[in-house]
Amino acid sequence: MNKDRFVFLFLLGLSLVVHFGVVQLKGFSLTQDFQTIYDPLARQVVAWVNEGADFPKIHGAVEFFHLNYVFFVAAVYLLFGIGNYVVLISLQIILASFSYLVIFDVLRKHLSFWWVAIGTAVMTFIFFESVFLNTAGSPESLYRSLLILAYFPIIQLYLKKRYASFFTVAAVAFLVLLFIRIETVFLFLPCYALSLSIISEKLGMKDLSPARAAFAIVLLVVAVSLFTKTHIFRHEIFMADRDYFIRGIVVADLGPAGRIEPFDTNLADSVTYVLERGSRLFVLRVTQFLNIFPPSWSAGHKIYYAAHMVPFYILFIFGVMGAWRRRDFTFLMVTFLYVSAAITHGLTRVDAAHRTNFISIVFLVMLAGYGLDQLCQRYLKKARLPASSPA
Repeated sequence: MNKDRFVFLFLLGLSLVVHFGVVQLKGFSLTQDFQTIYDPLARQVVAWVNEGADFPKIHGAVEFFHLNYVFFVAAVYLLFGIGNYVVLISLQIILASFSYLVIFDVLRKHLSFWWVAIGTAVMTFIFFESVFLNTAGSPESLYRSLLILAYFPIIQLYLKKRYASFFTVAAVAFLVLLFIRIETVFLFLPCYALSLSIISEKLGMKDLSPARAAFAIVLLVVAVSLFTKTHIFRHEIFMADRDYFIRGIVVADLGPAGRIEPFDTNLADSVTYVLERGSRLFVLRVTQFLNIFPPSWSAGHKIYYAAHMVPFYILFIFGVMGAWRRRDFTFLMVTFLYVSAAITHGLTRVDAAHRTNFISIVFLVMLAGYGLDQLCQRYLKKARLPASSPA
């Protein structure tokens, strides 16, 4: 057995052991949304298939943009029995474990030190904040696994200039993921930028690099997001987002402690006021997204989280600098995806439990590993320099 295969099998086995160990210690939980929305809808889908019952009625955007997770749960129920949560969680764990192998495959091709690549891959599933939702009934685990399994092949298709395959895979991935979580609209910012770069190249506008396309796309999305917070848009999705804006919600589920002052209706038509409020909420939400001491958490949990996040953030900075200096396109795209996650929270709101942070945290860990690799290279380079000759 060659070294690569052994390491892949080792990581797969270790991930499975860690996840099922967490299940043994803490059990698996079924979130409130799972019990009140996804599970009942999945049971109705099973009844529709087996008994010819009416197809379940979809009430609102919350259910509509989680349909693919409902179908995933329903498929498990059809194959293994209604309410078989053990199989459901086991499949989430298996999918997550294979996604970590994709992460390691990317790391080993871009990092100089194997031990850093292996250690970083292990950290993506040893760190509790990056593993706990894989053992819970919630769409985040399926979403992140599929995002990882799709995102890196999409990048490779772009680099290989296989543009037809790029657009096909990106479009399919977008639709699959969109109907698991609506924030796909924001998390696909990197794919929008690459698409715009390809289109401009085909039109002969070769000066529109992916970096410039990314900057243009981000500005456009931010502008549109602020515009949809006005009273002009009445669709349910926009109204929900506008409600967060009107109530000044920074961190959801914290009550008054998670909000700023209510919207001043007398200034509803003031563009300056809307921009100022939107900008302030954006900064506060991104700050909370990056907060190493999330509010409402226990003191012990905060200490555990901070002990990991502080070195992650420090190494992340070195990782981004190294990726930029080396023009490492793959890790620049990893950076862009993490930035897209921060933008998502800045334009919407932060979840008190940081459940949506779960989706992006593996990309932060990847960049931290890249930064550690850069620092190790610098250290060894200096250590190998010959000592200066005596005068």
